Amino acid sequence: MKKGDFVILALCAILGLLPLTMLIPGKAAGQTAVVKAAGKVVATLPLNQDGEFVFDENGTNVVIVRDGKVCITEADCPDETCVKMGWVSKAGDTIVCLPHRLTVTIEGGEADSDAVTR
Repeated sequence: MKKGDFVILALCAILGLLPLTMLIPGKAAGQTAVVKAAGKVVATLPLNQDGEFVFDENGTNVVIVRDGKVCITEADCPDETCVKMGWVSKAGDTIVCLPHRLTVTIEGGEADSDAVTR
């Protein structure tokens, strides 16, 4: 094998592995968590900035943004279903606290499809 053969072989290997980079999840630019209370937007939280936020709308909810994901970690509602929903990070994902009428929805980026119909 000549020197040029190694170059061609290396390029083929790189081009063959390039599609795998699309499988690596990453933060979409401009993704935000939109917090609504009783249908009105009370906050827009960028997912690229970590932080802890307390919302006292019809009850208390603690929302944490970390590593491009968001969750509700504490709530004073009776069932705490919103806390049990865990971390969300994909466009269209929503956390809901029904007793407090609070929603946290991820916007921006691309939503994953559950199904495609024609």
